[in-house]
Amino acid sequence: MATVHDSTIATATPNTNDNPLAPSTMSDNANKTQSRLLLLSGELRNAIYNFALLTEDPIKFNKENPTPPGLLAVNQQIRAEAAPIYYQLNTFDVSNPDFSPIALQVFRKQSKPWLPSTMIREQRSVRIELKIRSANWANVLEWAKVAHADYVLGLWCSQELCPASVESVTRVLFTAATLRDLEWETVAVVLQQMREVSELEKVEWARR
Repeated sequence: MATVHDSTIATATPNTNDNPLAPSTMSDNANKTQSRLLLLSGELRNAIYNFALLTEDPIKFNKENPTPPGLLAVNQQIRAEAAPIYYQLNTFDVSNPDFSPIALQVFRKQSKPWLPSTMIREQRSVRIELKIRSANWANVLEWAKVAHADYVLGLWCSQELCPASVESVTRVLFTAATLRDLEWETVAVVLQQMREVSELEKVEWARR
């Protein structure tokens, strides 16, 4: 749940190399035109950002609905001021059906310059919403690759859709993140061995 409070105007320039809203992707007119919003004081702009961007309910994010608020695309300065408020003070439910990480990848591409993974884990502001119908190893391995590069974890699913496999997948993701100093190809081999061991555990003699 977002807490509305006085926010500090961002002054540091974040790393926007992977940000789809980076200045290079915006129109020249948007960058050259000074918004009237910038003529207001910082305190008033903060109040407007809070009113326009914060919500009490978690924001649903999926691959069919990946577009951030239009306010973040007005120009570079407004984005630098408003994006930390939007990403750091809201909570997000990111839909990852059948352990597919596609929506999470899109969300992190948008939010990473403003929302470090350490902050996500500390504030638990991002929940990974699972809808398990036909989970498969290919999805889990692709998600592990994401975790290897940027560990974000807050698995959540409704009780009737939350099988025991979630715990084992959590361990796979944590292992991938722990081994981030290794090349991904090596980590993938380790995870494959984990999968084979997990399959062995289903054999009666392997549990004794």
